[in-house]
Amino acid sequence: MLPTGRSSGFTLVEVLLIVVIISFSLLLIIPSFDKYLKTVNLKTGESRIVFILTSARKTAIASGFPQKIEIHKSKLIYPTPTGEKVVFSRGIKNIDYNGKRKDIMFYPDGTSSGGKLEILFDNNVKVVLKISPVTGQLKPVMSHGS
Repeated sequence: MLPTGRSSGFTLVEVLLIVVIISFSLLLIIPSFDKYLKTVNLKTGESRIVFILTSARKTAIASGFPQKIEIHKSKLIYPTPTGEKVVFSRGIKNIDYNGKRKDIMFYPDGTSSGGKLEILFDNNVKVVLKISPVTGQLKPVMSHGS
């Protein structure tokens, strides 16, 4: 059989149809992916704060010297025993702390100054951590968005 003059390939209509289908698919996927990234960033921020506080507590117990976490309006600062300052401020809009002191102290016997730490992130998600004065351990109280 001889070719009829029509070449193989896609017509302009078929290509446009595929472009429209892909565009609609992306419109559905991108908002979900953005929401997923915000959740991951929040969990990372929350985990980092818990890690800094837990590290200070463990260092106080292991070294025999009290450890202090300084609280500023939108950042936590942990001056380590080696003199290095670990600063965490990424994504934090505001920090409120209602303890007996202006900073959080962890003592060698495992106790702490205690209190409640409220962190408001840039995406308006609030994380609340309670620090036990008796055990120095952290307990997440709540985590919610506005």
